[in-house]
Amino acid sequence: MTGENLLGMPRAAKRPPNTNSAGRLITVVIVLTLGCLYAAPNLFLPDPALQIRATSDEYQVNQESMQKAVEALERGGIPVQRLRVRRYLRHDPGRFGRPAAARP
Repeated sequence: MTGENLLGMPRAAKRPPNTNSAGRLITVVIVLTLGCLYAAPNLFLPDPALQIRATSDEYQVNQESMQKAVEALERGGIPVQRLRVRRYLRHDPGRFGRPAAARP
């Protein structure tokens, strides 16, 4: 049975064991890379955030309101890592150098 074909199929070319074609190796590398990228967010702990924003011009977010928020979070057992106050301009009539009437 050493020289016969099995079920009429010719024998495959002889090559060393545990060798694969370049296409298979590239496929394995691509799949492993995509798997690592997909799993990477699980390596980091969640970092929740809280955003406090004024709902109208009548209310302002200032240091006093920030201090109230920090105290409420600390009472709830939530540690505060960083505070940042940003100023957002809601109504800027001269934005980009055009008068307000000329904007669509």
